[in-house]
Amino acid sequence: MQVLRSLVEFLRQTGIGAYPLLPTPESQGVPSLPTVTEQQLIDTTAREVQVLYERLKRTQESSTVAANLLGATDPVSRAR
Repeated sequence: MQVLRSLVEFLRQTGIGAYPLLPTPESQGVPSLPTVTEQQLIDTTAREVQVLYERLKRTQESSTVAANLLGATDPVSRAR
């Protein structure tokens, strides 16, 4: 089992391991994990990307507001 973990870690580090691995068949009384279809993976990935996009968008909007506030000058102090 340690060898498989080492292999999975190596594959992740090289980029190949980003792909999901199919669960092994039941062996020695250990139940296998439910298999995930490609469409489920696509749906999950799409939802996660949408959440990250919305978070980035809010951050950029907040940064724009902060930049506008910092760039705004006080007309009273400028007239003096």
